[in-house]
Amino acid sequence: MVLKTIRSATDKWAHKDGDYAFMFEPYDGDEVIALDCEMTDLDPQKAELVSIAAVKLKAVRC
Repeated sequence: MVLKTIRSATDKWAHKDGDYAFMFEPYDGDEVIALDCEMTDLDPQKAELVSIAAVKLKAVRC
């Protein structure tokens, strides 16, 4: 977990002035896309992609 945090901070610093700086900012919208990929095996070295599904989720405000 520590290495992931260090990597994320390093990437954020490296791209702070670039076109993709927005990707390192917290998301404050109310819609997200959930992706599901079905594979033929759990081993990514020999698995093949069978199907992809995407669902748009929107927050409900009461």
